[in-house]
Amino acid sequence: IQIDGVSAAWKASSKPKLAIDHHVTREPIVDAIYVDESSAAASAMIERLCVAAGWEIDARTATLLYSGLATDTGWFQFSNANSAAFETAGRLVAAGAKPNELYERLYKNDPEARLRLIGEVLSSFEMHCDGRLAIIRIDRPMLVRCNATGKLSEEVINEPQRIGSVVAAVLLIEPYEADGPIRVSFRSKRDIDVAAIARRFGGGGHERAAGAKFSTTLDEAYRQVSAVMIESVSACAAGATP
Repeated sequence: IQIDGVSAAWKASSKPKLAIDHHVTREPIVDAIYVDESSAAASAMIERLCVAAGWEIDARTATLLYSGLATDTGWFQFSNANSAAFETAGRLVAAGAKPNELYERLYKNDPEARLRLIGEVLSSFEMHCDGRLAIIRIDRPMLVRCNATGKLSEEVINEPQRIGSVVAAVLLIEPYEADGPIRVSFRSKRDIDVAAIARRFGGGGHERAAGAKFSTTLDEAYRQVSAVMIESVSACAAGATP
């Protein structure tokens, strides 16, 4: 459980615990585990459970489940957006989810700080491997300059992926506060399994979208991650398995 402010309370509870995930869970303190790696999102698995149990999904629940499905598939752009994902989305829309309103709330409701941060990122990201790899470093001073607290920085990894030659991108974020891990996000368009790379650093995710955390300095995390990514992208360009 990685939701800030909830994780500690969840782990401390004596109630029976069920883990529902479309990744192989690393959570050891659960009583039962439901994992389906073929599912596009955990919210899609919950929808299937509701249908199987005969529970009615009202509009509010449909909206929440659709939100999880849409964000986990990159609004149905990632490779995990399979036919089952679209079928689930259709049922949730029929139950009352409104994709247009949800998209506006999630993606057209940014504070000024996020746009300021994107401006800094666009002027400072690095290109490697003849333009095939983009690396973004967001340090604490950059976050402070832009007043970009919280999760405002996470989606900026999508910006350099607009470049046609880029096949993989990495985002390293130093925490806004003094303590906390370095968060690293990995993305790829094709050929490179970034989940496998993230697992090398104790993380995980999807083949095209993954993440990891480092209890080091930003410079050390950059050194480790950039070396592996440059090696992987170069190997892919040479025709080897990354």
